[in-house]
Amino acid sequence: MGWGSCLAALACVGLLRFAEAAISAAVDPSSQSFVLPDGRTAVFHGLNAVYKLPPYIPCWDCGFDPQLSLNQGDIKTLRSWGVTAIRLGVMVEAVLPQALLGEVNDTYVAAVVQLAERLGEAGIYTLVDAHQDVLSRSFCGEGFPEFAVSTGNLSQWEKFPSPLPVRIDTDPTTGLPNLTQCQEVEFALFNGAFEVGAAWGGLYNNMTVRSYFAKHWSAVSQAFGKAASSQESPLKLLGYELLNEPVPYPITSALEQGYGDRVNLQPLYDQLYAAVRRQDNSTVVLYEPSVTNMLLGQVSGFKSGPGGRTDDDRQGMALHLYCNALNASGDVVNVTDCESSLDGLFDLASSSFATAGGGRMITEFGAVGGSAGDAATLSSVLDRADESGVSWAYWTFKGFNDITTVNSVTESLFGTDGEPQPLKAAALARSYPHLVPAALGAPCRFRFSHSSPLRELVVEYTVGRAGPGTGAASLTAVLFGSPTYHYVGGANVTVLPPGAGVVHMEQAADGSGWTGWVTVEHPQASVGVPVRLTLQALTPQNATQAAP
Repeated sequence: MGWGSCLAALACVGLLRFAEAAISAAVDPSSQSFVLPDGRTAVFHGLNAVYKLPPYIPCWDCGFDPQLSLNQGDIKTLRSWGVTAIRLGVMVEAVLPQALLGEVNDTYVAAVVQLAERLGEAGIYTLVDAHQDVLSRSFCGEGFPEFAVSTGNLSQWEKFPSPLPVRIDTDPTTGLPNLTQCQEVEFALFNGAFEVGAAWGGLYNNMTVRSYFAKHWSAVSQAFGKAASSQESPLKLLGYELLNEPVPYPITSALEQGYGDRVNLQPLYDQLYAAVRRQDNSTVVLYEPSVTNMLLGQVSGFKSGPGGRTDDDRQGMALHLYCNALNASGDVVNVTDCESSLDGLFDLASSSFATAGGGRMITEFGAVGGSAGDAATLSSVLDRADESGVSWAYWTFKGFNDITTVNSVTESLFGTDGEPQPLKAAALARSYPHLVPAALGAPCRFRFSHSSPLRELVVEYTVGRAGPGTGAASLTAVLFGSPTYHYVGGANVTVLPPGAGVVHMEQAADGSGWTGWVTVEHPQASVGVPVRLTLQALTPQNATQAAP
């Protein structure tokens, strides 16, 4: 496995902002890593939870459902898998459902904040995602309500789905495209329809539509920012992601490297960023370049985030990295082609991240089935992520009635029998350092040998206190290793040099044993000392072994 890199440092301006606000996460511009207020570098392993149809929120006050729930039992499962972040869909059409200048649906906003607070109680951070695919149900997608889609004066023959050679009838009850027929077509193809292209142009150029979108972000950032800065709220806020998978306008402009980012997205993101900052001046804002960049082998056209370089401690780029060799069930059909495409995608991502500055995160990848080949592909992606220490969120935790994906059931973590897909879960529940008190400017490196019998995780860094914290937490590392999938017979943690850290293996309250979480408390005397932490299985196990 490769070595991870997670330089931990904080600019002085970042320290000042930490002192002023109670926001959970920020960015260290020198390493492009997430950091906590006490100065520790944070690596997040996450999952997506995006409910694209009414009620636009996972069922969080119901019993377990393998495709729909995100309840207390699910949250307990997430923690047992080492999940520390959820990319939560907070849908525009749910926040502002009535009219372009209508009232905010405060009930919905309060509900998603409350769900995020429940996640926070378990130590799980929330990345708030303004999700869309093909913009609207008017075009077999989701995201914006029909009245917020501006397409101009199109002729009848230009109406959706023209010029695509498919038949999509209108549902007589809803007046919207027939959903069954919609799902018979690969959803990304709908972005080639004349009317969808015009709608993207409307989002970028129609100031009324842009102001409507800005109002969404104003309302959402006000609610989440207020909760995250409250001493009473358990919310842990990772950030806001402005727009999912934007498509350049016109679609042919995708052939010009960086056009969609410079011409379409930069003005829109500037407006949305300003709307967020008027309500919440600290939380990290993530922005995604044109979705066609990666498909066409292009680096991003962004030279900085929407806040400019001065805001690199509170903004970052989000990218989606998908293997190009998947079939309709999400299974990898050509491992060689998949590996080759991943090499190219990570090279593009590295260049795009470095050029734009600020933070970085892979907020979607995967969408695979549950076979051994699919799990191997996931591990291959995550080995590459470890090499750079980048945080990530797999698509998806559950299906959540997804209408715009390859296969919402097979790509989730649960099978139709309600049980976790074990190979996929094992690949995602990999060992890693969630929090590391690395010294200013000193590298933190980590690697996880997931295919070795001992499942060895090695973490190396120089102990330091980069933030203002004076308590023990700022000198405490937090590691995860799954007792279900990787350490069935238990695990051991060693710290070198001897005496440089005190190890605590978290025990379950119900007496069932080790939870998988480990803390290593470094004494004050260890500041400036290079340390090596090693997590190993007590008994060897094979590649597919898991606890019953």
